[in-house]
Amino acid sequence: MPRIVFYVLGCKLNQYELRAIQEAFGSRGWETVPFGERAEVYLVHTCAVTGRSARQCRQMLMRARRFSPDALVVATGCYAEVAPEELRAAGADLVLGTSRKEEVVGAVEEALGMGKAPAIPLQVSGFPERSRALLKVQDGCDRRCAYCIVPLARGPSRSRPPDDVVEEARRLAVAGHMEIVLTGVDIGSYGEDLTPPSSLPELLSSLLEEVEGPRFRLSSLEPMGLSEELLDLISSSRRLCRHLHLPLQSGDGKVLRAMGRPYSPEEYREWVEEAHRRVPDICIGADVIVGFPGEDEVAFLNTLRFLEELPISYLHVFPFSPRPGTEAWKMPETVGHGEKKERAKLLRDLGEEKRREFYRGLVGKELEVLVEDRHIGCRKVGLSDNYARVAVGPEERTGSIIRVRALRSEGGLLVGERLGPCAQIRNLSIQHSIELKRGN
Repeated sequence: MPRIVFYVLGCKLNQYELRAIQEAFGSRGWETVPFGERAEVYLVHTCAVTGRSARQCRQMLMRARRFSPDALVVATGCYAEVAPEELRAAGADLVLGTSRKEEVVGAVEEALGMGKAPAIPLQVSGFPERSRALLKVQDGCDRRCAYCIVPLARGPSRSRPPDDVVEEARRLAVAGHMEIVLTGVDIGSYGEDLTPPSSLPELLSSLLEEVEGPRFRLSSLEPMGLSEELLDLISSSRRLCRHLHLPLQSGDGKVLRAMGRPYSPEEYREWVEEAHRRVPDICIGADVIVGFPGEDEVAFLNTLRFLEELPISYLHVFPFSPRPGTEAWKMPETVGHGEKKERAKLLRDLGEEKRREFYRGLVGKELEVLVEDRHIGCRKVGLSDNYARVAVGPEERTGSIIRVRALRSEGGLLVGERLGPCAQIRNLSIQHSIELKRGN
């Protein structure tokens, strides 16, 4: 049995795709082994969103070559699409970009003299080492933010047919996953390219109606996609997680315009405040870029004050990293490396205080917690529907959803007291599971 090592860098979409590629190899009889072992193939699924992630990809390819000198070293993913020559220089024997995902198995087997397998459609039946499953609903992006390389790496927005999404969600439910995270590049644009057109709220309604069991969580959503219909669904269904991640990027209007972001700070504030009005105890996170060209001290302080006032629960902060082929690549940098680090630290500290404040507001309240295979001391740690880390008893079954009351906030998480199982989220019936397996 041929052996293969997988390694992934980057976003949830990348993680989903690597799992799909791994299942495709498994269907051809390949055995997955850990990084560091000898294998016929080392495959690195790459990321190109920042200079740092690109550097890490090159380092992993060089490590793969050291660990298994005779292996076929393969680079796939976004970096492989936009700069294949850089990955070959780092040691990759075979480079396959995002446009060739379904050809990966065939190309690898052909390179090894094993014949050429036909293209294998990428789909996932489960994530054996994860409590939460990922489900790709969309790929690509039609927007052209000045700093972003993703449209160059993944092409225009393309939505998966809703029937395919529902069927894969059913398989993930049968595999025992009680939370499914919907992922893509721009999931708020879901359905605009379909015939007839659809939308993210329509897709969510179908999933809630046709897939029994798990709850659903949205990954990053452009704030323009926060529609009335979507808020109606989140506020009315206990199977939609009270969690939104809405990229902001800057709280300064001039910088937002230079970035090509199609909204103002005031519009973003209105979206966030409306979500809080409609959905009690919702968790809202944001991405912020510091040091974008033209972000002077006044612009940064505008961002800092804007976020201090906003009911945000956490922040993901990124120092600006110019990417080849983007509009920002041509802009002269105006913020030094040291200043970027200082600004990033200020915002990360604010993000941690925002998280602590959010957790303190949940003390005494009832939460629905998915028990994960994580431990803090003698306790397991789970994730609430509104994205709080909660310590629960060691006897709780990994993968189950339980009701807890948050007793206190300490050490970066909540401590919960069990109240019982979540009655409204039911496991699939045996008969339904049998029917699904027959359908496969």
